[in-house]
Amino acid sequence: HYRCPVRFDTGCNRMTFEAHWLGARLPGYDRITCGLVRAQLNTLLSRPVGRHDLVESVANRMRFAIDAKPTQIELARMVNVSDRTLRRRLGQQSTTYREMRDQTRYARALDLLSNSDMTVAQVAELVGYSDAR
Repeated sequence: HYRCPVRFDTGCNRMTFEAHWLGARLPGYDRITCGLVRAQLNTLLSRPVGRHDLVESVANRMRFAIDAKPTQIELARMVNVSDRTLRRRLGQQSTTYREMRDQTRYARALDLLSNSDMTVAQVAELVGYSDAR
C-alpha cells in the first residue's frame, strides 16, 4: 500500500513522511468534527500524566506481549522507565510486576479456557504457567 520498506519484530513502530503532508486535509474532512476532536485532545493533553497512567501502560503492554513473557527489565524498557523507577511507581500503587503479571496470566487463561477449544495444559503452557494443576 505505501510502497516503502516494512520491518517486523522491531522494538518500536515509526512512520516517516514529508512535512508538507502535515498540512494536507484528509478526504472527508469535517470542520465541526475536527473542532470537537481537537477540544477533546486538548483536554487530554492538559491532564497530568500520573502514576495510574504508568500502571495502565504496564498492564496494556503485559496484555499485548503476554506471549513474549517480558521480564520486569524488558517491560520497564517498553514503558521508557528504569527498572528501579518501575518498581517504585508500581509500589506506590500497591502492586508489583509479579502481581500484575499473575493477574494478566490469569485473565488470559480464563479467556482462552472460555473461548477456545484448548486444553488446560495447552492454556497453562501458552500463558506461562509451569504446571497445569
